[in-house]
This record gives sequence, C-alpha cells and structure tokens, in this order.
Amino acid sequence: MKNNKFLLKKFDIFILGFILVAFLSVGVAIKYVLQKDTFVVVEMLASGGEWWWGTPPPFYWNVSALQKGAVENDIFGKPIVEILDIIKLDNDDRKLVWIQARIKVQRNVRTNSYDFRQTKVEIGRMLTIAPNHIQVVGNVVGIEGVGQLGKKETRIVTVVAYEIRQWLADALIVGDVIKDDKGEIVAEILEKKDEPDALMTTDMRGETFLRYHPFLREVTLKIRLAVRKENNDLVFNYYQNVRPGDRVRLQFNNAMVGEFTVQKIEEDVDTNVKKAL
Repeated sequence: MKNNKFLLKKFDIFILGFILVAFLSVGVAIKYVLQKDTFVVVEMLASGGEWWWGTPPPFYWNVSALQKGAVENDIFGKPIVEILDIIKLDNDDRKLVWIQARIKVQRNVRTNSYDFRQTKVEIGRMLTIAPNHIQVVGNVVGIEGVGQLGKKETRIVTVVAYEIRQWLADALIVGDVIKDDKGEIVAEILEKKDEPDALMTTDMRGETFLRYHPFLREVTLKIRLAVRKENNDLVFNYYQNVRPGDRVRLQFNNAMVGEFTVQKIEEDVDTNVKKAL
C-alpha cells in the first residue's frame, strides 16, 4: 500500500512536470512566432579579436567572398545578419574591412540595451557574424542612433618619405592612386619632389655638417586624401590619424613605400571632387 502511494506521488510529480514543460514550450513558441523582430544597424571593422589586443585585419581569403547583401540565418531560417554595405582596402598582405550590417537583437527592458548572441551591442564590443557562411569578427565602431563614423571629406596633405631607394622613389608617380574595392579613390598623388636624403654628421671636433646619402632618396608628395572628420580630428582608412607629425601608411598601385610622415594639411578647394564624394 505504501509503495502504491509512493508510485502515485511520483506519477503526479511527473504529470505536473510534463504539464509545466508543455506550457513553457507553448509560451516560447508563441513568443517566437508573434514577437516583433528588433533590428539595429551597426558599423564594424573586421579584426582578429578585441581592439585592445592590437590584432591585425583578416587575410584576403577570409573576406574576399563577403559582399553586400550577404545574409546569416538562424536555425529557423530567419535572417539575423544582413550586410548593407562593405568596403575593403589593402593593408599590407591583409584587407581592412568596414562593414555596415543590420543585426537582429534582443532588447533588455531593464537596462534599455540590446544583446546579440548574449553580447551587449556597444561601441567597442566584439561581435562574431557569419553571413553566407563566412565567419568574421567585427569590432563595433558605430551604432545607428548612438554614434556613427564621420562623413568622408577630402584634404590636400603634404607627406614625406625618408631613406628610400631610387627605384622605389621612381615608382611613385604623379597621378597614381589608392582605390577601395568599389573603385573609389581614397588617395591621389598631385605633386612630387624627389631629392637626395640629407644626413647630419659631425667631425672629430664636434662640428656639424650636412651631407647627402649617395643611394637613398627623400620623396615629398602632395596628395588628395579622403578622410573622415571626427570632431576636430581627421582619420584616414578608419584608424590612422592625420596630423602634422603623424605617420600614415599609403599603398599606391605602383609602389608600396610604407609609412609617410605628414608635414602639412590644407583645405581642398576643388568643389568638383567634393561633390563626387
């Protein structure tokens, strides 16, 4: 008799648990079917990890097939990521990639914030997306309605490269450009000055003399540079500050010198170029 009562209690608990699970399952299903999807638009720079790690951009093969319109779906076939726009720029043997994406998020009503795959959507956060089965780690640099990157402008910038070989100096020619994957020009050489690289030496008495290196050249370029204005700062390629004394990496079609030092920045008075941006 006692065993029957014990079995009856176990059976009742089982039935109760089954009913609770059924109600919860129905509730989750109704919520999933009836709830309104929430999407936000974010801007990201593709990376190999958190921005404070200093990890480089991805290799070209990881993003070569990633294009505008690429979509990532959840297990029910609903889109959770859509690429709205994408720009790729050469960065040594890698690709610097800017992505504008529409992502499906869950709103936390208590904190008035959004989560994507259990990660808060915040500027500086790292999000992992996989549109068209291409996994990309992106650092959030802009959020619609919160903060977005500045608009593109142009400046006339004078830069100089020191201690470069003659054959490399010859490869820098007026008219050479840097383009993104859409064919838009982000840098163009307007003027060039090529002269022997100066050396400062001293004799045995400590007197200073100026000499010129017989093999190395100093090349000064005046270029039109596409930048983004962030408050009072100018930024090239999304991450390089452009101020007198700053060094910027410029990889032209005919020559990859590496770093140039900024000497002077002027307003671009060519209104036709401004209208084309």
